[in-house]
Amino acid sequence: MKYSALSIQLFSILVLSMPCHANDWFDVNATDVQTVFCTADNQFAWYSGPDGQEEWLLNFGGSARTRVKGYQDVTALQFDLSEFRGRTVTEAELHLAKADTVAIFALVAATINAEWKEGNGSGTEARTGESCWRWRSRPADANRATADNEWTFSHSDFSSASFGNFGSLVSFGYKASETFNVYTSGRQTWLRVKLDPALIHALILDQYGLMVTDPRGYLYDNPRIYTKEQSQDLCPRLLLRFAAARDTQAPGAVGNLQTEAGALDGEVILSFTASDDPQAERAFGYTVRVSNSNHVETARDVERWRIPRPAKPGVRQRLLIEGLQPGSEYFFFVQAYDHAGNAGEIASIRMATPQARPAGELIDGSFPIPGVEGKSIREITGIMRYWACSEVCKVNPATGNRMEDGYAGRNSDDYKKANVVWDAEDNIISLTAARNEVMGCQLILERLVDALTNIRVVVSDLEGPEGALISSKKHTETFLLHYVADSGRRYADAAIPLTAPFPASFTIPDANRNPGGVNQSVWIDWFVPKECLTGDYHGHVTISANELPEPVRIAVQIRVSPIVIPDELFFIVDLNGYGNPWDYGNVNLTRLRWFQTCHKHRLSLNTLPYGWNGNVTTDRAPSVSGAGGDIHISSWSRFDDAYGAFFDGSAFSSENALSPYVGPGMNTPVSTFYTTFFESWPIRILDRTYGYDANGKGGSYWNNLLDTNASAFWTDAPDVMTAFSDGYKEGVRNVAKEWFEHAEERGWHGTNFQIYLNHKYSYNYCDALWILEECSTADDFRAVRFFHSLYREGAMLADAQHVKWHWRIDISSRWGQHYGQLDHVINWYCMNGGSSDWHWPHIRYRNLLNENQEQWIFYGTGPAPNDPGTDHAQRLLQAWAQGLDGGLPYWDNFQTSWTDANALSTVYTGQNVPGFGRYEGPIMSIRVKMMRQAQQIIELANSLAKQNGWNRERVTNTLLSKYGDGSWDRSFNGLGETELYRLRTDLMKTLEPFFPDETNVRTYQLMR
Repeated sequence: MKYSALSIQLFSILVLSMPCHANDWFDVNATDVQTVFCTADNQFAWYSGPDGQEEWLLNFGGSARTRVKGYQDVTALQFDLSEFRGRTVTEAELHLAKADTVAIFALVAATINAEWKEGNGSGTEARTGESCWRWRSRPADANRATADNEWTFSHSDFSSASFGNFGSLVSFGYKASETFNVYTSGRQTWLRVKLDPALIHALILDQYGLMVTDPRGYLYDNPRIYTKEQSQDLCPRLLLRFAAARDTQAPGAVGNLQTEAGALDGEVILSFTASDDPQAERAFGYTVRVSNSNHVETARDVERWRIPRPAKPGVRQRLLIEGLQPGSEYFFFVQAYDHAGNAGEIASIRMATPQARPAGELIDGSFPIPGVEGKSIREITGIMRYWACSEVCKVNPATGNRMEDGYAGRNSDDYKKANVVWDAEDNIISLTAARNEVMGCQLILERLVDALTNIRVVVSDLEGPEGALISSKKHTETFLLHYVADSGRRYADAAIPLTAPFPASFTIPDANRNPGGVNQSVWIDWFVPKECLTGDYHGHVTISANELPEPVRIAVQIRVSPIVIPDELFFIVDLNGYGNPWDYGNVNLTRLRWFQTCHKHRLSLNTLPYGWNGNVTTDRAPSVSGAGGDIHISSWSRFDDAYGAFFDGSAFSSENALSPYVGPGMNTPVSTFYTTFFESWPIRILDRTYGYDANGKGGSYWNNLLDTNASAFWTDAPDVMTAFSDGYKEGVRNVAKEWFEHAEERGWHGTNFQIYLNHKYSYNYCDALWILEECSTADDFRAVRFFHSLYREGAMLADAQHVKWHWRIDISSRWGQHYGQLDHVINWYCMNGGSSDWHWPHIRYRNLLNENQEQWIFYGTGPAPNDPGTDHAQRLLQAWAQGLDGGLPYWDNFQTSWTDANALSTVYTGQNVPGFGRYEGPIMSIRVKMMRQAQQIIELANSLAKQNGWNRERVTNTLLSKYGDGSWDRSFNGLGETELYRLRTDLMKTLEPFFPDETNVRTYQLMR
């Protein structure tokens, strides 16, 4: 019986960070070299993600040739090494016979953590019981798959069983490191790669094969090797050398074994401190068993992929066991073993699992939606009709129809009589708000004459209990919506303030905003301060125009809940962009307004401060001086003056002299901020003295070669881990250390400073030698590891324990194929949105194993102006339900287009506002406001998850059961406007008992 599972932890860094040490290649005829032939093989293929994927069902178990084609096609090999149990491997090589003349530049091997059968396919669909990328053992019916069919967890794939994931160990070989080469024996061309002996020990004890592929780029060719089906002479083989002495000393027992209930019924989390090993730095693996009786002999093994690889002695580790019976007694056994299989003392513990909990249930908020029967649309006869609508409603300015009623149609009038915020009969707008929340609605004005002129919309103060007041001047904003065109129709998008310096009045139609428009939307935002007394608040909205005989008055009622939405963002919506879109006019004022406006919408303004050419935006970095290992930060003054107020929160104070701020997150720092660390700052990657291969041919040589002869580059270029001078590494560490120290000294403890590598070698005028964002190959991930390791090493040198950093990567669809290179260096993963719909279970299991927690967000291109307003909440709620902690819905938010609908015009520049001119600040789209609404709902869900009797999984499952689609990917695609408002109200009603009623707190004077 094999020892149980392994999982990547700190130990694996030794395997993953460096290739094997170069020694002379084996003499295959030497008496001390053992040759072991492959006993099973297959090719697993992954091309384009789960959607539309066909290759992942293919089996090649009967093929005489298989591919080693980067991330797309990998070869899997099995070997029978049982006779070597108890031996210590000192050196190992893998030899593969080439089946064509296509170049293979290097090799990477990774162990496989689950049993598999090769099958008999030849590039045909796997039959029942055969392995492929999607299935360890393909089921007869995919809808009835069991754990025996999956590679690891439910809805997993081969990437979770190898590539450095969940116990898979990895080893790299490169020509320049003398750990990989191509040789000829007779007429046959062979590949050979030196393997870390740890991989062989794993194959002997607890792994089920090797995956092998080329870690470098490829030129759309299909390099192949021979398999055992070709012949014994060309069969893949291992060459092994062993130590003469045998290790007979077992590791110690794990310490302080504890149990706790998991988030879901039938889950138990085991935790313990890692044991020591007298012969090594740490133990090699753990056996974990579970039983209903105190008999280890009859206990069942816990699946290998669930169990962490041993960390250094004394480090706390944990693992999740699922599928246990609630309300039952279990015994758990943990035993460490070393590389030779010597097993230590067994630690055991007993636990009774908690009884099954009833399904979570939201308290029905009884969200009232007034009926329409007997009601009519509000009209000033022959002049104007009006109604209010929700934050997610989009109304056609020509027809008055909303999207849900057929945008191009007419006369769908019921919505205008009553909806989630409006009752025409009572002429009232009704809202419910948490404290520290911004609530919005739209007021639609329909002209019945040729034009309405000099229209003004004025919002009164709101009067509440015991004389409390929410002042309009400080806490209410109105906006005139600007319409953009798509396919002959117009859609509301940019929200132009109806306050100075903009005009407070407008006309319908408007040549700049709404040419030919019949219906015009005015957006109203109310901010409810967190000091606000709970209860009902009343006020009114007044509409005046030259054509109206008298002003029109609409009642407003806002019920203020005792719930307080936190100032900090626990679900981060990232407004990504490039450069400084605020660099115009009075830059200090413009910059401040940009950050304040995004902050007010509970979104994170985050723009990358460097370009493909390696140049850094001047004011986004401290000044540096010196060279190589002597480079240091010389001045912070310019950077601190420009951005320091965003990190200490003073930019968001009502006392800010340049622009007083009132809104969510007062005196609270921004959540995220891109720093200027990347491969060419503070030292250029191609620096001839300190950069890539500075002691050899130099970075410029390799950069030119990559552009002109990529095959030669991938064949001969040095491994990134050994290619940089000590001066480069020391200089980067210096600046990282000093950045941390400065942030600590200034008290910048609330912002997550981000380090992110954005470059690809294919970009014009770009010096990067890899694909550093949306990585494709193992080499790309390896380069990311190298640079981020330097930044982390610099951080560790600083005494800056309060400074927070996001070590970030944008990972696209290769999320499962990083070969462990991102472990313990990346903590902020930005994943392609389509990939997250498949990959999301992986996140939870990784975090249950990892000592260093990771957070994940998605990226993509979000809803356009002509998409339904509910799309924002649907997508962000799904991301939260999948376990993500944020989203980057738009890869760029600042592509201003005032005429044509552009999905990437989410934040408009104020440089040239049509009909106005320059405004020193941004103009937000209503899509930003819709994202704000969704973000606030998610903060309610996060808050409920922290309350007694709840957790995130329980809240998620409760929301999904009532409002989800019932789909595996946890989607909310059926969530319409009414359901969205009901969901929010149910959350608030369920959460309110956890918040004290503060009606006795006399703080409302602060709001006057």
